Amino acid sequence: REVDALRNAPLVEPFAGPALLSGRAAAVFFHEVFGHRAEGHRQKDITEGQTFTRKVGEQILPEFLTIVDDPTQARQGASVLLGNYPYDDEGVQAQRVTLVDKGVLKTFLMSRSPLVGFPSSNGHGRRQIGAVPVSRQGNLIVRSERTVSNAQLRQKLIEEIKRQGKPFGLLIDDIAGGFTFTGR
Repeated sequence: REVDALRNAPLVEPFAGPALLSGRAAAVFFHEVFGHRAEGHRQKDITEGQTFTRKVGEQILPEFLTIVDDPTQARQGASVLLGNYPYDDEGVQAQRVTLVDKGVLKTFLMSRSPLVGFPSSNGHGRRQIGAVPVSRQGNLIVRSERTVSNAQLRQKLIEEIKRQGKPFGLLIDDIAGGFTFTGR
C-alpha cells in the first residue's frame, strides 16, 4: 500500500519551508552540524571552515539551549550511551565539557594539541585505527529550558506552515545516518 501511494504521489519541487526534526534525526543534525564544528582540531586547520573559531563568548544558539559533551555518562535513562569512556586515547581522563551555556559558545572539545586560548586537553583526544588522536565528540547532549509535548510541537509546526503560507511542512523523525563536510 505504501509503495503504491509513493508511486502515485505527485512530484514535488525542492522544498524550503518549516521542518520539525525529532528523535534520531535531531540527534544526527546536532552531531553533524554543531558537534564536528566544536572539535578543537578543526579550529586551527586552514582547510576547515572554522565555523566557531572566533565565536567563543558569543551567542550562537537561542538562550534556552545548553550543549554539553559528556563521555563520563554511561546511560541516558534506559539507553546505553556509546560515547562513554573513562580515558581518551591520549591517556587523559574523560571530562564533561559545557560547549554552549544558555546559547553562548564557551569552549571546544580538546585533545592534547593546544589552541590559542585553550592550552590543554579536556579528555576528548580520540583516534581511528592508524591515525593520530584528534579532538572528537563523546556523548553530545542538548538540553532545553523550554520544552513542550510532541502534540504541542506538531501544533506549532502546523501554525508555522500556515503563517508562512506553505502547502505543507516536513516532520522528520528518523534518519539512516549522517555525514557533513566541515571544510572551506
